[in-house]
Amino acid sequence: MVKFRLVGVMQMLATDKYRALHYVLKIADRKSAIDFFKNVLGMKVLRHEEFEKGCEATCNGPYDGKWSKTMVGYGPEDKNFVLELTYNYGVDSYIVTECIEYICVLRRDVTAARAVAYTTLTDGSLALSNNGYYFRVIESSADLICRVQLRSGVAESRNNQHAKFYEEILGMKSVNCGDQARACLVYPTDPMVLVLRPFLPRDDDDGSVKHGTGFGRMAFACPTSHLPRIQALVSEASYEGGFKPKILTPLVSLDTPGKATVSVVIIADLSGHEICLVGAEDYKDLCKEDPGADDLLTKSMAEDKSREWLQKKKQQETQQETQNVDDAD
Repeated sequence: MVKFRLVGVMQMLATDKYRALHYVLKIADRKSAIDFFKNVLGMKVLRHEEFEKGCEATCNGPYDGKWSKTMVGYGPEDKNFVLELTYNYGVDSYIVTECIEYICVLRRDVTAARAVAYTTLTDGSLALSNNGYYFRVIESSADLICRVQLRSGVAESRNNQHAKFYEEILGMKSVNCGDQARACLVYPTDPMVLVLRPFLPRDDDDGSVKHGTGFGRMAFACPTSHLPRIQALVSEASYEGGFKPKILTPLVSLDTPGKATVSVVIIADLSGHEICLVGAEDYKDLCKEDPGADDLLTKSMAEDKSREWLQKKKQQETQQETQNVDDAD
């Protein structure tokens, strides 16, 4: 449990101003991903940004080179939970583990989703996949990204302490989702649900969450003035079994060329899931929808020759290996 003094600080914070913003997915095949999110799930490209070097807060993962960020969703970012598609030029694959179970989407029109779904689940939802990530699509009267379900480690899930971390550090509320094994967390005015489901280990597994290289990151907005206090909460927090959240990147300002500078703190929860806490005031300026985003993305993809370069490099390496074997004989 977090020390009482710090819990008192959290209770004084106006968490009604907190909101889940987006979930970050690392995509290796950008063309396939954009086709999937636009033409299968019916999302819109809200903004697209190109960066010449790696992010100071590892927004693109532990990569130093050129990368891009594409925000997709069903409406403006200041009112809707969306997805951030991170693309690292020259990276042709990621290890995507079960740490991200699935993302659930509500759709008015499920025709395109039904055409590519690999199965229909017992609750009627359609199961789809792209770039190693899994999605569930439910026919509804609204278009909405409504749920992100993550794996939680066995040990840190005992006595619901993983959920307590989100309650005590981020001010979320636990709600009944019909399954005592899962923790469902929300903000009262936010329709997006974060679900934590304990990992069921195999005989050869220790029950901890494996993140691979395709791990994601959940982003939340809060008043900028709260960031130092949340950072203090994380640094002091300790839970049953010795589990502690971590500060991955202390409070830092991030620049986006031609757009607003935002303040962020990057932390990890008890299972190692990454969380980006961003100052809401500046983020509201940064996340304005860009009417030229789709054209910019299309241009960037047309100019991207990194996959061809990687393919050529692999061919050369294969030829060299073959030559080395022939020389050895």
